[in-house]
Amino acid sequence: MKKLNDFENECLFVLTTEILNNFPYDSYSVGNEYITKVVKYSYNHFEERVNLSTLIEILEVTKDYLSRIFRQNVSADVNQFILDIKMKQACYYLKDTNFSSQSNCRTSGV
Repeated sequence: MKKLNDFENECLFVLTTEILNNFPYDSYSVGNEYITKVVKYSYNHFEERVNLSTLIEILEVTKDYLSRIFRQNVSADVNQFILDIKMKQACYYLKDTNFSSQSNCRTSGV
């Protein structure tokens, strides 16, 4: 596989960001606005320290409620869902960029 130059990496990053910003969040909502907000926030802020505690503060709901509705509608734990997003992004950076491992971890929020 060809190594990408800095310009190509930047273009790919912009494209990836655009795809994530236009992700069909409603497919996870199943009629619940909190699920949509969790998914959207998680994708848009994967490089930050996002976890269940962060989300309950933003959404102003209880930990038990958010955990329960998320598990029921997405069949995953909130923190595991966020970690999966971060790991997928880290894999992308490892495979398709020239980022160092340390830079990769910082950029992907791992």
